[in-house]
Amino acid sequence: MTDQNETRQDDNARRYFASLIELQNEVTYVIECLGEDFRGEASRGMADVFSCLDRCTFPEVADEQIRNVLGEAVDAINARELILCGRKMQTVRRRLANEVASILGEKNPYAYCYYPLLSSEAEERKKGFIRLSDPDPV
Repeated sequence: MTDQNETRQDDNARRYFASLIELQNEVTYVIECLGEDFRGEASRGMADVFSCLDRCTFPEVADEQIRNVLGEAVDAINARELILCGRKMQTVRRRLANEVASILGEKNPYAYCYYPLLSSEAEERKKGFIRLSDPDPV
C-alpha cells in the first residue's frame, strides 16, 4: 500500500513539474513576441498560454494567482500596452522559475519578496521590502 502511495505522489510531483516547465515555455514565447513588437503573434500565444494552463495540474491557489495576472496581461495587450503586458508576463515567468528552483532544491533566481512561490499568498510581502510602484505609506 505504501509503494502505491509513493508512486502516486511521485507521479503527481512529476506532472506538476512538467506543467511548470510547459507553462513557463509558453509564457516565455509570448514575452519574446512582445519584445519583437509582434502583437498579433503575442495575442495568439496568450491563447496557447491559457490552453496550457487548462491542461496543467496546478493547485487551486496557484491556478487562481496565475489566471489573475494573465487576465491583467490580456487587458494590457488588448489596450495595446505591450510594455505593461510584458511586465505582467515576466511576473508569471519569474514566479514559475522560483517554483521550479524550489522543487529542485536550488536558490530562487528572483527575489522572493517580489516573486513569491505559487504555493504562498501572492499578496504576502516581507517586512522591509517595498515596491517602488507602491504608494507611500502615510
